[in-house]
Amino acid sequence: IILVVYSNHVLCSLQRLRILYTKILGILKNIPKDAAYRKYTEQIVNQRFNLVQTETDVQKLQDKLNSGHIEEVIVQVKSENELSCRDWDDCNKTKHNTF
Repeated sequence: IILVVYSNHVLCSLQRLRILYTKILGILKNIPKDAAYRKYTEQIVNQRFNLVQTETDVQKLQDKLNSGHIEEVIVQVKSENELSCRDWDDCNKTKHNTF
């Protein structure tokens, strides 16, 4: 029973990461292609997303991501997702307010 629960937890964690990375990539598409934030964030997210899609061994994935346990990675990706939305919106508002 423990193995089944752990296995389901791992699969759910990987699926959550896939969903979150997909969301971030969608948000980034709304940012101009020449914006530094988009370029660098998109590069990092694509690299990590590719790892999540190809690596099935969670321990190896954790090692490759080098960001702690998979649960910690999920927390980090959630934060980046929220920041991507909020920071770019704030950035646009500031830019428009300066004119």
